[in-house]
Amino acid sequence: MVVGTNGQAAATIRAVTVAGLRVPGDVRIVGFDAGTTQNFGQITLTSAQQPIDTIAHRAIADVLDPAAAHDVAARFPMPVTLDRGESCGCRPHHDPPLPTAL
Repeated sequence: MVVGTNGQAAATIRAVTVAGLRVPGDVRIVGFDAGTTQNFGQITLTSAQQPIDTIAHRAIADVLDPAAAHDVAARFPMPVTLDRGESCGCRPHHDPPLPTAL
């Protein structure tokens, strides 16, 4: 389940566990937020990280120079990274093992 913010992910984790289900055993959860605090009690949250500084700078630049706001090529793409925690069922901060040769 992908939720809009890390705060919503925390509430979702709570609701899922109150319902008697396990995260990530029964339900896997990923947040999408720029926050860096991923620890929601007993489990770390997997979260897509947005470049909030870049978003803020571009928004301010758009207000200060509306003509430049139309330069779409300069605006995209914005990098988004995945901070893997335990809530998605993957091991946090570890790349998956490489396949072994047969």
